[in-house]
Formats: sequence, structure tokens, C-alpha cells
Amino acid sequence: MPRVWAFMDRGALVTRSPKKLCRYPGCNTTHLNSGGYCDRHRRTDQKRDDAKRGSASDRGYNTQWHKVRAMKLQEDPLCARCDAKGRMVEAVLVHHKDRNPFNNRPDNIESLCRPCHDLEHSQGKRGESKPEWIPLPGIPVVIVCGPPGSGKTSYARAQAQPGDVIIDLDDIGNEIAPSRREYHDWDRKHLKQALYIRNGRIADLAKAKHGTAYIILTVPKKEDRQWWIDKLNARSVVMETSADECIMRLSADRRCDPDLKNVVRQWWFDYGRIEGETTVASGHQRGWVKSPTVPHV
Repeated sequence: MPRVWAFMDRGALVTRSPKKLCRYPGCNTTHLNSGGYCDRHRRTDQKRDDAKRGSASDRGYNTQWHKVRAMKLQEDPLCARCDAKGRMVEAVLVHHKDRNPFNNRPDNIESLCRPCHDLEHSQGKRGESKPEWIPLPGIPVVIVCGPPGSGKTSYARAQAQPGDVIIDLDDIGNEIAPSRREYHDWDRKHLKQALYIRNGRIADLAKAKHGTAYIILTVPKKEDRQWWIDKLNARSVVMETSADECIMRLSADRRCDPDLKNVVRQWWFDYGRIEGETTVASGHQRGWVKSPTVPHV
């Protein structure tokens, strides 16, 4: 158990933990900071984190955001969630309703108190590929799966009717950091943030009353698709576009990352069908032909 130092300050007993050795290799500086690093190397550690996930400014929290935040708190100084319940609580934070920090439209931000903000983010902040906390959607869901270049998004857009929703990680990635190369090539350092936004939008389907949601996924393994089917009570459609066809489409754009071709090959290596699942083959002109389905036993 660590020793705790105590001293008197104006007649009051104050406890203080002993100084700790900095965790940075070769540094013998002692400190009282949380996180394990001295003042000098805490800044180094922060820079390393920023390099992995982008700085606060890269993630949308720049000077313009601070101005928007200040104006919102001045216009709406009370917590919107508490106010809706008849309580008057001072707001201290501003929340993006769609969880996209680059979308500062007035109808997308709300003033919140700390407890309401923390409750909102206690679930949505988890940028997970399998978000266990997501509630059951209020509308029908179709998951559209397949390798890069298989036509998942094009298929969903062709099937969707007015009022339907399409949730696509590539769309979200390009909202956050538009690709200068190819649609699939958005910067993956924003992956966790993109997953966070995607998971939040899927969770919001619990409040939906009308339409159908199409969720674009890769998930070649049948156990992973089954997880999504069970979690969202969803119907599954798999784009069984051949590896050669996918690679041909991706190669049509010379700027495309060659690694995506390896992703396509790996997808087909891992792929397995589920009984009763709808499979669709996509041709050269993006025409869709329904493949034979594996019948229910």
C-alpha cells in the first residue's frame, strides 16, 4: 500500500501521496501528476497520442468550435435534457447530437450539464466494432456486407426508399477527413472516431418510427454477421462480387491504396455463408443478380 504524507494547513489535516518516478525510459524525475509522466514527458506522451488519433484541432475542436461553444452556452445556459424534465440546471458543455464534431449546425448542438453529457458519452464514446450496448432498433434493419469494391453502398442506395436510412462507415470517414485519393481511402487514424459516430447513429435507430435502415458492413466471417443479425434483429444481404471483379473496380482508380486488394483477397478467404442469408452477385455494369441462397433446414 503506498505511503501517504500528511501535513497541517491552517489547522486542517491535508493528505498528499508521495511523488512517483516518471515512467519515461531513462527519466529519474519524480512528480505528483496523474498518468505516470513528469511535466516534460507528459507533453511528449500527449504528442504521441495526438499522432495516433489526431490533435484536438484535427478532431474538430478548433478555434471555430470554441467560438460556437461559447455562443451556444450564452444563448442556452440551461441543460436541454434537464429542462425537458422540468429541472433548471446550468449547462457547462455543448454536445453534438449526431456525434460528428465537424457538424456545428445550430440544430445539431445542445447545451448539457456534466452528468447528462457524461451519461450520453458513457455509451457512445466507445468506438467498438461490436457495440454490445446498442439497443434494439425501432425500424427494420438490413445489413449489407461484402468486400471493398463489391457494390455494398450502391446496392443499398438502389434499394432504399425515401425516408430510409443508410449508415456507412466510409461515408462517415469521408465526412470527418475527406479522402484526396479514393472513396475507401480516408485516413484510418480517425477510425475510432468514425466507429463512435456510426455506433451512435445505429443506437439512434431505437427512436426511429418509420422506414428501413441499411447498415454497410464488411464482416466476412459468418459468426460476426450472425452477431449483427441477432443484435439488431436484422436481415442480412451479402454482395458475393468476385475478388477479381472487386480488384478490377478498385484498380480503375490508379490512386487507390494497393492494400485494399489484399483486403479483398482476405475477405474471400474468411467468408462463410449463413443459412437463409440473401446473397447477391454484382456484374460489370453494377447490375445485381440474386445468387442461390442456402435454404433453411
